[in-house]
Amino acid sequence: YFKVKGNFDDQGIEFYTPWTGAKKEDWNNLVSAKFNASMYWYTLSFKSGKKVRLSSYLHGHGEVLELLKTRGFDL
Repeated sequence: YFKVKGNFDDQGIEFYTPWTGAKKEDWNNLVSAKFNASMYWYTLSFKSGKKVRLSSYLHGHGEVLELLKTRGFDL
């Protein structure tokens, strides 16, 4: 996707899109992670109410999913 970018580590995620702006969230505040098959993205919902929509087409999304699985999320 054009101009969509992000970084993550074992503490949290930083994500930017031109549509929703910048978001920075801690994994400890992650409430849910769900796959949307029609849009082919994962919606990560946080306690703050913010959502990160992580496209399956983005490079590196698999590493984020692996990290979430180690934190107990069933994806």
